[in-house]
Amino acid sequence: MSAQPLLRYHVPTRDGEVTAYRAFDSVSAEPRLIYVNGIMTQGEGHALDAMEISRVSERVVLGVFNATASVRLGQAGGMVGDLFQCGIDWVQIFLSKVTEYGALGVGRATAAVRDWFQSRLGLRRGNFDPDAGAEEAARRIPLESERIALMENWLRHNPASRSLFNLLRRGLRERQWIVAHSQGNLITSNALWGIVFVYGQHALRNMEVFSLASPSPAWPRGLHFRRKVYGYENDLVTLFDPHNWPGWARATGGVIGRSAGNWQRQGRVPSLRPHGLDNHMASTLFKKRLRERLGLPPE
Repeated sequence: MSAQPLLRYHVPTRDGEVTAYRAFDSVSAEPRLIYVNGIMTQGEGHALDAMEISRVSERVVLGVFNATASVRLGQAGGMVGDLFQCGIDWVQIFLSKVTEYGALGVGRATAAVRDWFQSRLGLRRGNFDPDAGAEEAARRIPLESERIALMENWLRHNPASRSLFNLLRRGLRERQWIVAHSQGNLITSNALWGIVFVYGQHALRNMEVFSLASPSPAWPRGLHFRRKVYGYENDLVTLFDPHNWPGWARATGGVIGRSAGNWQRQGRVPSLRPHGLDNHMASTLFKKRLRERLGLPPE
């Protein structure tokens, strides 16, 4: 585009607030592009990042604001609050994946955890098969509104996850691409599990995820190969995903290992230095691949 980027933008203040960002006066709204930020991000940073993604993609970007927790307690308090929230997100995703495995008949241990998970949702033991999708869920909980209410309650600890869940479910017939950075991946994965519970795995068929610096331990199988992974091998945050642990691929014969994608290296030792979104925008293939997928020429 030859036009100059716009300088005006809205700075969100509420956790889970959704704002439309456009870097130019005239940009496309298709596919629906969504950005979810990571930890320790204030509203100004979220807005600037969303505007940059809008500029690169030449699309409207719907920013789902993941507010820093306990900001009044200062930087240290905010970090502790964010990490606590990340821990809850991580456990929920782990339990969701175990539930999926349990539905496929993988052992008594997974079945036991699955039953616990289902009891937390108020379901009878053994009555939820994620692969059965909307048909099974509708049979056990006939009203869609009740299934949605269950998921909103499940996601109540994280307003950003709840907002993303509702944003996605209202646009299931549209192509929806999510750019998730850091904790934004946990938020996104949890929201997608909510979509699976309410509508079934097939409801993810129009969705793609650009996954940057992800600590998420699992994703719904309904995504298939529509998650594009970008990261740094020595980013400490990505080690919260067991698939990224060194030696796992060799130890399991390739059954468990780092997801294929664009992995870079910055520095010699594991640290948080390469974690930032600006690093991924500047050094990984994320920008290039995003523009290619949208049919745009290289910058």
